[in-house]
Amino acid sequence: MVLDIEKAVKEYLEDNMITVVGHGNATIEIHRRRFPDDSQAEGVVVYAELREGNGDTNGDVESVAIRVHIRTHNEESSFTLFQNVDKLLDNMVEKNLDDDTQLCLCHRNSGPNPYMGPGDGMHYETALYEATVRRIL
Repeated sequence: MVLDIEKAVKEYLEDNMITVVGHGNATIEIHRRRFPDDSQAEGVVVYAELREGNGDTNGDVESVAIRVHIRTHNEESSFTLFQNVDKLLDNMVEKNLDDDTQLCLCHRNSGPNPYMGPGDGMHYETALYEATVRRIL
């Protein structure tokens, strides 16, 4: 079974934009795999990795690692944005991400950790979530 977990998490974060940005009617771009060259300065990137040594556990359940990157103008904004994303992903149990995918269990494995970006003056952080997902039947 191969679920598009990146699409599911992206849609889940977009559907919960008020929690992600934490105030008013603001929005932030959420991307898959990388920040596009023409993207807004501040944003979130989601990508999934298969966990090492784990394949399908029973045909309907899959273990994945979900990597989240945050890019903002400053460290304070980065902390707040990550805290808001973390509220939506860390320690989640049986949460439908979209019409096809259920997040059975998710917890943060590491992070948020700052890292050096491409020298654009932005503040970058990343975190890794271990998750078990299944197809909604």
